[in-house]
Amino acid sequence: MEREKNIPKQTSVIVRFTEWFANLSLLNMIWLLFCIPVVTIIPATESLFYVVNRLYKGKEKHPVQLFLSHFKENGWRNFKQNGYLLVIYALFLFDFVVIRNRTDLPDWMYLFTVAITVLFVLVVLLSVYYFSLKNMIELNTGKRWLLSFYLIFKYILSNLGLSLALALLFILMFLWPTLGIFFSMSVPVLISTLVVERNLSKLHENK
Repeated sequence: MEREKNIPKQTSVIVRFTEWFANLSLLNMIWLLFCIPVVTIIPATESLFYVVNRLYKGKEKHPVQLFLSHFKENGWRNFKQNGYLLVIYALFLFDFVVIRNRTDLPDWMYLFTVAITVLFVLVVLLSVYYFSLKNMIELNTGKRWLLSFYLIFKYILSNLGLSLALALLFILMFLWPTLGIFFSMSVPVLISTLVVERNLSKLHENK
């Protein structure tokens, strides 16, 4: 009797997992497609954060349509507001390429590499918080960056966990590149949304 009662609940969990799997994979493929022109990476990423946040809160049943409409309506505005991030990440990429192609690195260059890597991780975390907070709280651009910086260092342990989780995901995708097609960005965005919302809630509770 107990087993029969649990069947509907188990079926519901399987259905919800399948829906999440399908939605995240579809969103990731659309995000990759919209990133092909390169200059659209920032608007596409902002739209992905928006849709995943809506999915997480159970407010959206048609995520692909929402992504397309949100990108169409807000893409140019988001590019004008946050396009500088593309330049920042391009500079990091340039530095890493230059360092990797150098065969005779002096000792100080190794310290520079470590500093650049740490700074890159910090910028990634700041970007994660920035885009997540945009869907959680109404703030202007400057205050949103400041709040992102504050939350990163106030809840440093949870953010270290977030960094490790993202690093593990990218290692798995490096080992199995096919996973990158379906989950390279959608799953990290989901994990980031969960962590940022939790830390923001803790901040409000402590006030």
